[in-house]
Amino acid sequence: MAGQDQVFAKCAWRLIPFIMLLYVVNFIDRSNVGFAALTMNKDLGFTPSVFGFASGIFFIGYLLFQVPATVLLERTGARRLIFGIMLIWGLISASNAFVQDAHTFYTLRFALGVAEAGFFPGMIFYLTLWFPKRLRGRYSAMFSSAIPLAGIIAGPLSGLVLGLDGVDGLHGWQWLFLLQGLPASLLAFAVLRYLPDGPARAPWLDDAEKNAVAASLAPAAAVDESNLWKSLRDPRVLVLGVAAVANGSALYAVSLWLPQIIRAMGFSNRATGFVSTLPYMAAMVAMIFWGRRSDAAGERIWHVALAALFAAAGFVIASVIICSFFSASYLRWLEFCLPLARSTASVRLS
Repeated sequence: MAGQDQVFAKCAWRLIPFIMLLYVVNFIDRSNVGFAALTMNKDLGFTPSVFGFASGIFFIGYLLFQVPATVLLERTGARRLIFGIMLIWGLISASNAFVQDAHTFYTLRFALGVAEAGFFPGMIFYLTLWFPKRLRGRYSAMFSSAIPLAGIIAGPLSGLVLGLDGVDGLHGWQWLFLLQGLPASLLAFAVLRYLPDGPARAPWLDDAEKNAVAASLAPAAAVDESNLWKSLRDPRVLVLGVAAVANGSALYAVSLWLPQIIRAMGFSNRATGFVSTLPYMAAMVAMIFWGRRSDAAGERIWHVALAALFAAAGFVIASVIICSFFSASYLRWLEFCLPLARSTASVRLS
């Protein structure tokens, strides 16, 4: 067992940092619209309804193409499909820089959802080709910690990029889409070099190590996965799907709207970028710790449920604090405006 764990640790060091980098770029490209909105909405005359619909339509394309893209990845291999996904989504994301109206914005956001749909589920499937069930909690958590890492990087970076407003005749939000979208297309070519389709094709594993990985994964490979529709109708899959919808709704509510909430509190664009990193810092530490704890305990259900309940409690507390802040701000505004209005009225009457 110890010898096998050394092999899996070697695989993790080779794979996890690279696929984390890919996921950081992926998450930034799907959520940077939240920072772009700080100036884009005013420049293009987008109302909160337009922005909200454009943000949400991304997930329609994402939902429709997740399963087909993952099935395609299993059949064609990771290298080619992830290369295509990244190349296309990078170009689409960068194209948001040239949006002029709401309908174009809707179209590009939907197309971005279609392009990115296969990445995350494909990467989770890809991890099952390398690591046995008993180790997947920690390595999946390490990979998924790219989400908060993206928030830590994107916040300050986006605030600084928005400061490029007017450079070469482009708005700050246009630079934001260009500078954060094009790297995905460039990284696509690195995928062809550094992402093997599986352990059997990894040049950095010798024959003994490949056999050790194959022997450890053999029991999982014996599971019948031939009937896709039967699997999708499985009650456990449906329940997990409902939980995933709730989890995704919470996650993207934060990533898409948090910059505007912070900005409404009076922070500058640059300060908003730095303040927004705070929850992501806490999340990154918690994800890695919780994933390792789940592996050590050999338990999954309660680790998922308790994390969800804790998150729900955090949202309730945050909502109360935010509502209290804006209520207090509104009362201070009234205290200032009402005496001023009365004084103005008295002057006019006199």
